[in-house]
Amino acid sequence: MVNIFMGIGLLSMPFAMKQGGWVGMGALAAATAVFCLSGKLIVRNFDKMPPNTSHTYPALGRLAMGKAGFYTVGSLAFAEFFGDSLIVLIVMWQELMAVLPDRGELALGPPGRFLVGFLALTEFFGGSCIMLVVIWREFLGLVHPHGVILGMTPFYFSVVACTVATAPLMFIPSFKKLSWLSMLGCISTVLVTITVLAAVGMDPFREKQPIQPPAGHSVARWGIFESMGIFAVSVSGHSSLPVLRNSMKQPQAFDKVINFAFTAMLIIYAIVAGLGYYYFGDAASTLITDDLARNSPFTGHSILIPGFTVDKLVALCILVNAYTTYPCLILVIQDMLWSVLLFLENGGGTRQPRRMVATAVRLFLFAAGTCIAFAAYAILGNVMSLVGGFASISCSLLMPSLFFLILFWKELGRLQRTGVSVLLIVGTALLVLIVGQNIMDIAQKVGHDDKGAGLSQSWTSVLPGILDRLR
Repeated sequence: MVNIFMGIGLLSMPFAMKQGGWVGMGALAAATAVFCLSGKLIVRNFDKMPPNTSHTYPALGRLAMGKAGFYTVGSLAFAEFFGDSLIVLIVMWQELMAVLPDRGELALGPPGRFLVGFLALTEFFGGSCIMLVVIWREFLGLVHPHGVILGMTPFYFSVVACTVATAPLMFIPSFKKLSWLSMLGCISTVLVTITVLAAVGMDPFREKQPIQPPAGHSVARWGIFESMGIFAVSVSGHSSLPVLRNSMKQPQAFDKVINFAFTAMLIIYAIVAGLGYYYFGDAASTLITDDLARNSPFTGHSILIPGFTVDKLVALCILVNAYTTYPCLILVIQDMLWSVLLFLENGGGTRQPRRMVATAVRLFLFAAGTCIAFAAYAILGNVMSLVGGFASISCSLLMPSLFFLILFWKELGRLQRTGVSVLLIVGTALLVLIVGQNIMDIAQKVGHDDKGAGLSQSWTSVLPGILDRLR
C-alpha cells in the first residue's frame, strides 16, 4: 500500500515546506490523517455495492448520485492520473539530463454517474500530465547544463529523447510482465530518504554546501495552500483501496493496515520534508534531486565511474521508475474511460473496444499529455498543487465523504453526520483556496517572466526562440 501511494510527491516535500514554512509539518500531518480517514470511508462505501455489479469508482458514483456522479467521478479521476503522467514526463526529462555523460548542455440517482466519472478522469488525467513533467525533468538532470547534443539544448533533447523512447510503449496493451519493476518505486523512495539523511549527517551545519551562505527558513508563508495541494497529491490514490482490501486474506484487518501504511508514509514524508527543508531552506527546488546535484556534499563527487555522482544514481533510479510507471498509468486512464462510456457496458462489466481503437486512444492521451507537459514544465510545483488541490481532494476526499453521507445517512448518528459534514466543508474550502492561490501564482509568473519566474521553458518564451532559428 505504501508503494502504491508514495511516488513523485516525495521529491517535492522540501519544496512544499519552502512554500509554507515550518507550519507545513503540521499541514502534512493533518493531510495524512484526513486522507487516511477518507480511505476508510471509500472502502465502507463499496460495501453498499450490489454483488452483481461492476465494483468501480464511477459505478459507486452512479449508486450514490446517479448518472452525474458516474461521469463526474470518472472525469476527475482521469484528470488526476493524466496530471500524474505529466509530472512523470517532466521528471524523466530532467533526470535524463542528470544521467547522460557530460557531453554538453542538453448517491443522487443518475446524475451521480456523471459526477463520479468526471472527477475520477480529471484526477487521473492530471496525474498523467504531472508524470510526464517529472520524466523530462529527471532526464534533464542527467545532462550537463552547458553545450548542445545533436544541435539541441538539454531541454529539447530530453523532451525529444523521452518522447521517442516512451511512444512505442503505447502500442503494448498489457504491462503484467513489467509488474516486477514496481520494486523500483520502493528503491527510489529508500534512496531519496537515505540520501537526504546522509547529506544532513555529513554536513549538519551546512558548511559544505557549494552555494554559501546557506538559505534561511520561514516559520509560516502564504504559500501554505500550495503546500497543501502537494501534500494532497502525495497521499491520494484511494480508488485502489477497495481492490487492495478485497485481495487481503483478512479484510477485517484493513483499518489496521491503512493506519500503519499512512503512519509509515507520514514518517518518510516528514523525514524528507523536514530535513530537506532544514538543509536547503528557502532555496529548495521543486525536485530535491536538483538540490542534491548542485548544492549538497555529494556535488561533484563521483562513485564507481568518473562523472557518475550520487545524485545521478538517484536521478537514474527515479527516471527508470517513472518511465516504467507512465505507460501503466495510461492504461489505467484508458480502462477508466471504457468504464465511463455507457455504450461499452455489457451486463455487469465493460465491453472492450477493438485493439486499434484502444491503441489510438493511448497515443492520443500521450500526445495531449506531452503538449500540456511541455507548456507546464517550468511550473511543476503549481501543476502538482493544482492536481492535488482540485482532483485529488475531490476524488479522494470530497467524493468518498459525500457518498458515505448519502449511502449511510440512516445508519449514522447526529455526531457522525456532523463530523462528515464538517469534513466536506473544510475539504471544499481547501479546494477553493488551493486552486485560487495556484491560479494567482501562475498568473503572476506569466506576467513577470523577466523577474525570475522561471518560465524560460514555457511556450510563451520558447516559441520566439524557435521562430528566430527558423528565420
